[in-house]
Amino acid sequence: MLCVKLAEEGQRLSEHFQAREFACSCCGMALVHPELVRKLQGLRSAIGAPVYVTSGYRCAGCNAAVGGAENSYHLFGMAADIWVGGSARCSWRN
Repeated sequence: MLCVKLAEEGQRLSEHFQAREFACSCCGMALVHPELVRKLQGLRSAIGAPVYVTSGYRCAGCNAAVGGAENSYHLFGMAADIWVGGSARCSWRN
């Protein structure tokens, strides 16, 4: 089952992430899949450094404007472009 939530203004989604960080830069709407937040929070906790969401949810117009894929996961609140701050170093494995 797919569970995507329309986040409310000022809503805290996890310890380190708020809804506004995932909002579309075009329309301000924020659809956020809970698993995306869980994984980003896990990354943030594991590396001990800030994780900045540079692009979260995108409406169709915004997605087209940035050259996003027609069926981009950003359209469904299931993707985020991120930047990791600090000087943390870690090794990731699947």
